Amino acid sequence: MSGRLPLPILNTMLQTKQLGIEVAELAGRGRGVLATLTHPAGALVVPATEALAHSSRAPFALPPPTGAADARAAFEEYDAAARSLLRSDRRYPRLVAQVAARLATEPAEGSAYAVAVASLCAPRLAAIPEPWREDCADVRHALRFAPVDFLGEAWYAGVCGRVHLNALRAAADGSSVALPFLASFLNHAADATLEIAWDDRGEPAFHASREVQAGEELTIDYAHDAPPGPARAAFFRDQYGFEEEAAGSPT
Repeated sequence: MSGRLPLPILNTMLQTKQLGIEVAELAGRGRGVLATLTHPAGALVVPATEALAHSSRAPFALPPPTGAADARAAFEEYDAAARSLLRSDRRYPRLVAQVAARLATEPAEGSAYAVAVASLCAPRLAAIPEPWREDCADVRHALRFAPVDFLGEAWYAGVCGRVHLNALRAAADGSSVALPFLASFLNHAADATLEIAWDDRGEPAFHASREVQAGEELTIDYAHDAPPGPARAAFFRDQYGFEEEAAGSPT
């Protein structure tokens, strides 16, 4: 799975103009999100939106392509089957299974969902981690009644790598994780310009931690609830593959 959407198309899909923000290329940081308007302290800047995949429920982000009217029902059927076979603590395989279940319901050509997943930040893997090969076999078994011929080890690694880099805690109580679209383009900073709040559904939204000027980068603390010291450093190495002292995340 590969492909990076041109920024004008990406921003149109994300409807960033209406929010007073935009995804942009940032020197030394890859893609990130900039404010295009001044946002006062406490303002809602990035609202909670439907996730591309969610470990605790079956979302349906982005409309299916024309002619795929039964996509939602088929997706929910495949997703339920996968949930019955994959343990609840296997959150990342469950997210990958959900992506595969969605793609199994609609043609690859013309699928805005496939384009969205492919456009997420992906790690540079020297080799496929051995546990991922085992997870791929588990997910293929869980989706054995779905048309997932595309679900080989290389495809699994491509999506699982994106999940590792982009998934966020998706409930106030920490019970689930999700694969966002817009929020995935927010880079890390320890002194972040945005802080995570939880809406009335218990889902994450992002408010300005102080007044943010137009042209300023919008950032979040990837480890806002991680312990300090060596455990925090290990969190960044294991989860994202970079040292916190480096200039931002490898978006």
